Amino acid sequence: MNFTPYEHDLMFGVDKTDRIVAIETIPRRDTAVVIYRQDESGKVYEMHTNMTWVVYIRSDDPIIEQLDGMEYDDLLGNNFYNIRIHCKSKAQANWVKQNSLNSLMVLPSAQFFVQSGMTLFKEMQFDDILRAYCDIEVLTAEGYEFVNSSRPADKICIITIHFNHTYPDVVIALNEDGLTKPAENRVLCDSEKELLEKFVEIIRKTDPTALIFHNGFKFDIPYIRERCIMYNVPFAIGRNGSEPYYHPTSIKFADKSEDYDNCVVYGRHILDTFFMAKQYDVIKRELPSYRLKDIVKYLKRASADRTYIEGDKLTWYWWNDREAILKYALEDVYETQIVEQSVGQTPFYSTQMFPLPYRDMVRYGSGTMIDNWLIRDYYNELWSLPTPDPKIEYGGAYTDTYMFGVIKGRLVYVDVASLYPTIRDIFHIKPPKDELNVYDTKMKLLKRVRIEYKKIAKQFEKNADIIKEYLTTIK
Repeated sequence: MNFTPYEHDLMFGVDKTDRIVAIETIPRRDTAVVIYRQDESGKVYEMHTNMTWVVYIRSDDPIIEQLDGMEYDDLLGNNFYNIRIHCKSKAQANWVKQNSLNSLMVLPSAQFFVQSGMTLFKEMQFDDILRAYCDIEVLTAEGYEFVNSSRPADKICIITIHFNHTYPDVVIALNEDGLTKPAENRVLCDSEKELLEKFVEIIRKTDPTALIFHNGFKFDIPYIRERCIMYNVPFAIGRNGSEPYYHPTSIKFADKSEDYDNCVVYGRHILDTFFMAKQYDVIKRELPSYRLKDIVKYLKRASADRTYIEGDKLTWYWWNDREAILKYALEDVYETQIVEQSVGQTPFYSTQMFPLPYRDMVRYGSGTMIDNWLIRDYYNELWSLPTPDPKIEYGGAYTDTYMFGVIKGRLVYVDVASLYPTIRDIFHIKPPKDELNVYDTKMKLLKRVRIEYKKIAKQFEKNADIIKEYLTTIK
């Protein structure tokens, strides 16, 4: 789509730097920023710059007398937060926030994006970045029904990695008993410790931007982490050689939320197709379950010769039909890619607009995204920020049934294109505190983009049907 320069800046930020794949602050130097950018060949390299930590306060806040030389701006407009303080460290920003009467701190992961106007993946397509689809298979000790990462015998026996391009598949397999057969792209390990070390080594060597698991946050990642701790193997998969850090968080699906430990890897993005499928199903309400195999069957993408092994049979297959479980493990990562390609592309393209990391786009709600999207424009204009309105509970959509039984005669289905944005336009619904009127412009642009891409999608579906029909005539 074509945008005017003003529209482009509103949508994608004022900075035009393209092909940025990650932005991180340097540990223990939290005003130094590393920008990872991918060139046309796919190689990722570093650029360095600096930022400050931004906190907003009210001009009559007594903390102004204690700022001790900190730089601050008097902001335009009539909104509540009319002083913007530029702090020299995150600790200083936290001190201001904790000691002021009224303060607002920009979301830490959004700080540099808001200030710089940069966003990730400008001018890039979904498969341009290197993606590593990962999965583990685990043995269960005799006499137990479920695996336990703290039990020494419950070893990771296979880690599979499938790349979307550049590198061949890798199957890292345990071979303590010498019964795992050598094969192309198969890495045999004499111990689980070596298996974990090989996984870390391959991630560091291939340097993917995204690591994608299915149910990884709840199972694969914590399991790998615990086994690395057990063997004193550094889980050093960060782009700077660091280990991941973890923090408890939650993700919301309509009226329900799910708690989990988020895993943050320096310079990379950990994604989970389990959560992507749940977000997809909030709208569709059609998935039979969130198991990988069931989702792929629902998508009608399951391979005809797919190997299916139930979880309680994995250990049996390891000792009795090892080739079958090795094939099964590799097919798991192929299907993880299918799910992400089918239901998980929206976060990637949304990241081109919103001032947040890719890994956060799949866990934050639309309110957080839009808040930071608007704050970016107010930051650029040196404009004051409003306080949030009190939360109000709203009921769900109105539904009713007017006829029961078998309905004879013609049925009519009516779908209004972009119904909610259209209602917003008709009734001029917008935040009353948006003094720059950017929300109204952004929503109209989003509606335009949505309708345009829906037309493209329908045309693609039409062409796909024509191609499919033509292929059936070819012997």
